Order: sequence, then structure tokens, then C-alpha cells
Amino acid sequence: MNDLNDPQRMNIRGDDGGGGSRWSYALVVPMLCLAVFRSIWTRETEQEKSRLREDFERRTRDTRSELDLRYRSLVTESGSSLARLELKHEKLKQRLSGYREAFAAQSQLLASERRQLQSQREELQGERRALESVRRVGPLHDAVLAQEELALAGARASLRALESALEERQAVYCSLLVPRQRRHVLERDMLRRARHEVALGRMAVHDGLLDIFANDGHCAHVTNEDSRRNGKLMWVYVRHWHTLLELHKYQQVQQRLHAEDPLERPS
Repeated sequence: MNDLNDPQRMNIRGDDGGGGSRWSYALVVPMLCLAVFRSIWTRETEQEKSRLREDFERRTRDTRSELDLRYRSLVTESGSSLARLELKHEKLKQRLSGYREAFAAQSQLLASERRQLQSQREELQGERRALESVRRVGPLHDAVLAQEELALAGARASLRALESALEERQAVYCSLLVPRQRRHVLERDMLRRARHEVALGRMAVHDGLLDIFANDGHCAHVTNEDSRRNGKLMWVYVRHWHTLLELHKYQQVQQRLHAEDPLERPS
């Protein structure tokens, strides 16, 4: 650059004997140094940036890998913990269900036992009342029973006589020597007695005799000497008639015990 104010000293002149280019070299060298420094600094900066970027990426990868491993480990551990907790919960649930079922069964058992105990208690109370009643009416019951037994003495005698007649009739029926007319006489006599005697009529002895005469043809062996082995149906009827007498006796006793004056026998 030329200085118009001092053209002699400051203006750049042409070559004055080969020394006029020192100003050009003086400007070029710093610029070259600056360019070289800038190039070196830029290259170093790029290398540093590249190194820092690689280091950052490496640390990022390592951190990500570490976090991923930690995450997977936490997920696995959480899954295992969840599975254990679910299993434990299921076991507790089953145990609770078992306790509930056992409690329900125990409650039902206790309720059943309580009902049984209540029933047994009521039965015992009923038996105690019955015993107290029997204790109170015991002597009276014996007196009434004796009266009824005496009243049935005639009926028992008639039934024993009828039993003997049936035994004889069956022996005649099974005999080859005794005439048939004897059996007919015995049958007519038994039928007549059954029609006219009140005690025998009350037990329907007449109908039973007709059934025996028509259907009882059982005879023991011809060499048999025990007449009670003859006949089958007749003995069933005889036991039945004796049972009816006993039943009638106790029915009368029970009826009289509830009467106003049990010792007064109705006519």
C-alpha cells in the first residue's frame, strides 16, 4: 500500500538493487505460519473431536449395554419374584380354601352332633317322664292287669279246649283206623262253640276253623305217636288267637288307666 503523505519513505517501490521484496516476505511468513498453525490446530481438533466422539460412543455403548443387562436382570428377577409370589399366593389361597372347607365340615358336624344331643336329651327326658309315670301308676297298673287277666281266664280256657279239640281232630284226620264220622262230630262241635262264645267270636275263630278244616292236610309219619306233630296251619291259627288275647288284655289295661276310676272295671 502507498502512503501518499510520505511518498518517499513509506511507499513500496520497485526493486532497488534487489532489496525491494522484503515487505512481501515479511507478510507472507506470518500468514504461512498462521495457515500451518491453523491446519495443525484444525487437524488436532478434529482428531480430538473424533477421539472424544469415539470415547463418548464407547461409553454410551458400555452404559447402554450395562443398563440393558441390568434391565434384563431386573426383569428376570422381577419375573422370578412375581412367580414366587403368585405361587405363594396360590398356596395361601388353597390353604385358605381348605381351612374354609374344614371349618364348614366341622360346623356341620357340630350342628349334627348338637341335634343328636338335643334328640337324645329329649328322649332321656321322655324316658324319665315315662319312668316317673310308671312309678306313680305301677301299683295301679298291676291291679288293673290282674283284673283283666282274671276276666280273660274263661276265654283262655275256651281257647285251650279248642286247641285240644283241633289236636284230636287232626289226629283223627291222619288216622287210618278212626272213622271219618268222629272228625265230623269234632268239627261241628268246634264250629258251634266258636259261634256262641263271645271271646272266640271276637277273634273270628269260626272263620279260622273253616280255613283249617279245608286246607290243613298235614300229617306226620305213620309211625308218629305225638299228635302235636300233625297239622301246620292249625298251629299258626292257635298262636295267632293267643296273641290276640294278650293284645286285647293290654289294650283294656291301657284304656282303663286313662279312665276316671281305673279300678272300676266296665261291665
